[in-house]
Amino acid sequence: MVGLLFGLEFACIYFGLLYTDAARAVIFVYLSPFVVAIGAHFFLKGDRLTALKILGLVLAFIGIVAVFSLRPHTAKPTMLIGDILQIMAGVLWGATTLYIKRFMAEKVHPINTFLYQLVFSIPILFIISLILEPQWIIKIDLAIVTNLFYQSVIVAFISFFVWFKLIHSYAVSRLAAFTFLSPLFGVVFGILFLSEEFTISLMIGLPLVSLGIFFVNWRGRTARQPSRAS
Repeated sequence: MVGLLFGLEFACIYFGLLYTDAARAVIFVYLSPFVVAIGAHFFLKGDRLTALKILGLVLAFIGIVAVFSLRPHTAKPTMLIGDILQIMAGVLWGATTLYIKRFMAEKVHPINTFLYQLVFSIPILFIISLILEPQWIIKIDLAIVTNLFYQSVIVAFISFFVWFKLIHSYAVSRLAAFTFLSPLFGVVFGILFLSEEFTISLMIGLPLVSLGIFFVNWRGRTARQPSRAS
């Protein structure tokens, strides 16, 4: 199940990036913390929605609507397809986190959870690679090798392993305490490196979504004291 969810999530990301900007995509994908916050309220014990979380959800919803409805001047009609696929990716990411916490966190080692996702997502990702990259090897140089090392070792191994280990140890709605920075980095890098347009929708949606993520995952002093006592 986790391999299926993981593979479908990245399928949505890869296909979605064919139609929409990376700056918009990173905002939509980071719907994940809000999916986790809502799902944890209904499916996980001791992880309830609070007034501050609800405020964060409202702010993020307004931000997402702003980004979704206001597109760049150069946008093609197919950008809608890419936006929807990125939203689906965010939902699948949140669903994966909830599934791991609900059914696997106390039963299997984090490395098993990590390997389940990578191994069982291979068939899905292999099919995607055949569609998107029919010619496997075009050339090999230092830039390509460095990129492959970064994506394979740093991103696909180290960062995911640390993430899944944290899922086994902490409340899932607390793990994204600083992920409000990720949409910011994504938008900035999209503008700097990909020359994407910094639209009014991004100006409105980015701070709202980032602030919403912060509120959804923030814990006050009273919420932390029981954890230290336990």
